[in-house]
Amino acid sequence: MTAKTRIDLRYPKDRMLQNRARLEAVERFEYVDRVPVVFGFDTRFPLAERGISWSEYFSNPRVQMEHQLRNAQLILERTSDDRVAWPGVGVWPDFQNVTNASGCGCEIIWSDNDPPRAKSFLRTIDEAVAWRPEPMAGLWGKRLDWYQVMRELRDEFEVTFNGEPVEIGVGLGVNGDSPYMCALDMAGENFLAWLIEAPHEMNQFMTRITDAMIDTEKQYRQISGRPLIGGFGLSDDPVPMLSQNQYRQHIAPHTKRLYDTFAPVGQGARGMHLCGKNIHVLDVLMDDLKITSLDGYGYVNPPEAYCDRVAGNVVMRGNLDPMLLYNGPTDAIKKECHHIMEVLAPYGGIVLQDGYNVCPHTSWTFLDAMVEAAEEYGKPTLRKKK
Repeated sequence: MTAKTRIDLRYPKDRMLQNRARLEAVERFEYVDRVPVVFGFDTRFPLAERGISWSEYFSNPRVQMEHQLRNAQLILERTSDDRVAWPGVGVWPDFQNVTNASGCGCEIIWSDNDPPRAKSFLRTIDEAVAWRPEPMAGLWGKRLDWYQVMRELRDEFEVTFNGEPVEIGVGLGVNGDSPYMCALDMAGENFLAWLIEAPHEMNQFMTRITDAMIDTEKQYRQISGRPLIGGFGLSDDPVPMLSQNQYRQHIAPHTKRLYDTFAPVGQGARGMHLCGKNIHVLDVLMDDLKITSLDGYGYVNPPEAYCDRVAGNVVMRGNLDPMLLYNGPTDAIKKECHHIMEVLAPYGGIVLQDGYNVCPHTSWTFLDAMVEAAEEYGKPTLRKKK
């Protein structure tokens, strides 16, 4: 019998309880003692810290599963932020931000040293009109295959949290990359021109992409036992390429349909990730899409721009420049953290985070400066609601 791979995750219990209290309070637009801090760690940061290549990470589900567990171990042992609120660990079939593009037919370009990227394949409006999705195509099908393998592989690991055995959770779902992002991956910059030249045809094209995403997510939730309704996260990252009217007319209806399917208003979180310029579409986010959180929102947006419509109404995570966090110095990082908190923290619902995500080889000292800034600022005084 092959020996199990043992991984012991350790994190102070008292800190976990403090983190939980802070994170639960911020969802109520309150604070316990200070603004919570959660670093925007994606896969690339811990892989770089551990010297692991992307090609190795994607080599097979067993290898990826162990690397995700080792990544979690690294972060838990070193992080000073408030991310850990419960004992446990989870893994998932991770193909980064190309899963939905692959499911819609894009060829994926894999690299040893960089995350994968999608190659566009639609060259004309007629090709977009003729395109039809294939069920569980590309990485959508591979994600399901790896999910099933990872569930079986759990018996090959012995994971403990502070010495107590924990079950490895295995996640399954479509990526948050929206139909808009898929359309750009599939057609490149042509899609933006086609929105003007053939808006009706592009609406039908986007409808088919949205249908495919909904069908795939429904199958994933049925297979994994997740309820159909209960929250959904999306990213419409390329909104800087559009005006507010274009976004409202051509893109938001498809984004909204995904939210309405899996997170009807009042029945689940409607998270939106926008790490670029987004302040010109805030009215659409609030009035049309009715988001409940803005996650990893971009540093290019001045925090003052969120005061009128967003702050105090949705939970906000992000806004610190990742390159400032990478380059430092500590004093400059703290100064910007204090500025974000001075502007937004009095509204409640603020999590201090980069916007978005932490660059490989960012100094832990610079990351720790974010927590130090939150501690220096202390408990914000909340504004009186009108």
